[in-house]
Amino acid sequence: MIWKAAEVNEKDPTPMYYQIYKSLKAFIDKNAPDDGEMLPSEQALCKYFKVSRVTVRKALELLSDDGYIVRQPGRGTILHIRRDIYKFTRLTSFTKDLEQHGSVDVTSIILGFETVKPTEKVRHLLNLEEDDEVYLLRRIRLLDGDKVALQASYLAKKRLPLPLKAEDFDERASLFGILEGAGMKIGTCDETIEAQIPDIEILSMLDMDSASAVLYRERVTYDSKGNPFEFVVTYYNTNYYKYYIRELEGGSKGGL
Repeated sequence: MIWKAAEVNEKDPTPMYYQIYKSLKAFIDKNAPDDGEMLPSEQALCKYFKVSRVTVRKALELLSDDGYIVRQPGRGTILHIRRDIYKFTRLTSFTKDLEQHGSVDVTSIILGFETVKPTEKVRHLLNLEEDDEVYLLRRIRLLDGDKVALQASYLAKKRLPLPLKAEDFDERASLFGILEGAGMKIGTCDETIEAQIPDIEILSMLDMDSASAVLYRERVTYDSKGNPFEFVVTYYNTNYYKYYIRELEGGSKGGL
């Protein structure tokens, strides 16, 4: 395959390494090269994008964090797995999504709530400044007492209609319910979904056997004005979940 990713824009205030990361990621998603295919060398990427090796390495680190590539000493950089990307315009909360499927008891185990500095990935996805902070809410979601998902939600403090605190979240608290109750209008989201074999700690937290696969979901949620306010990572227990798409006239509908 001929690797011809989009070039970077020196006038764009977005850091060069992040532009390169997005460019390579978009190329991989669009062209779906085979697993194990080699990426161009760091030297070739430096020449193509006209940047330093440090800049290229930071971009490749983000691709590696996303699971797109594996960097092997002596071999170079190879594609790890093929991605299937789904983007939706319909959005429901986790609680509402489950309750649509019948009379079920949806609860949570709260693992932690804190204010943190976002990672570079979270900061860029939520379009935040260097000194902005996010809330981090970690929960195990339960359906009729069974552990069905592990979630980590990163929330841009400056875009929320009210300050949040740990006591806001008990076993039945709905994050979207709290925000909508404070007057926030929630808009659309962008999502990616894939199969993963996570580390043993995540499997143990979901009461799953070692080496089991999970559905891994990333979502950026926007308010009604198009501002990103939430980035959430979810690991779904595949004993309870499967992914489907139903094609409809004028659009598509997906679910878990």
